[in-house]
Amino acid sequence: LHQGKREAQESVQQQKIYSGDIERRAEEGLQYKRNYDTVYAQSQLLQERVNSLEKDLLESQQGMASEAVLLEAAYHKDEVARITVQLIAVQAETETQKSVLMDKLNETRSLLELELEKNRNL
Repeated sequence: LHQGKREAQESVQQQKIYSGDIERRAEEGLQYKRNYDTVYAQSQLLQERVNSLEKDLLESQQGMASEAVLLEAAYHKDEVARITVQLIAVQAETETQKSVLMDKLNETRSLLELELEKNRNL
């Protein structure tokens, strides 16, 4: 009887130890789950921030590319305007030279016609 009582007490003590161990492990598991949830939430926030930064960077690069294209277009526009002015000046000079040559040609023709007329009259 005494032996049975002692075994029962040992069994109760083992049960308490086992229950305490289970409770401790359950608490550790809950703590691990809370830590995991916190870290997961932080990683989600960080991922969203990375995505946002990548988007901002892409938009910024596109903006710089657009700005560079606009600057290059403005340069080419200025270059076209400069060349156009030069072309107009060259065309005006060509027209002037053409007029001078036509005048000389007409003068030479008139002189030749006069000379031809003189030779016919001789």
